[in-house]
Amino acid sequence: MGIIFALRGRANSGKTTTISLLYELTIGAGFQIVRTNFGIYMDFSSVFLYKGKRIGITSSGDNHDLVHARLQEFAQEGCEICICACRTYGGTNSAIENIPGYRHDYLEKSIGENVETQRVANQGDAQRLLTCITNSI
Repeated sequence: MGIIFALRGRANSGKTTTISLLYELTIGAGFQIVRTNFGIYMDFSSVFLYKGKRIGITSSGDNHDLVHARLQEFAQEGCEICICACRTYGGTNSAIENIPGYRHDYLEKSIGENVETQRVANQGDAQRLLTCITNSI
């Protein structure tokens, strides 16, 4: 059974920024890129190989259809660990919960009170997601 780690937060809380930081952390940690469109679009979808496991990471999290489509792609590509964003409630959560063969774990998005504390919160959340990945391998 695979696992989906979903970074859950309200709109404009830094989810995409945080998952983009995670992308950079995975490169620094030696993850091998299988495919990516990072840097081409605001939201991205990437598949990595690390210690024999496929990991899918997407920053898409604004609506059910996008989240469901990206997670289905990851499942079809054999990703055992998936990372995505989602809103605090509603359709994006149901998209995650309805991917067969995967359990899910929501990580609440940390919020800063100003630009600097938000930057620190985003970096901390990205590191927390990387730890979730490495601890699952």
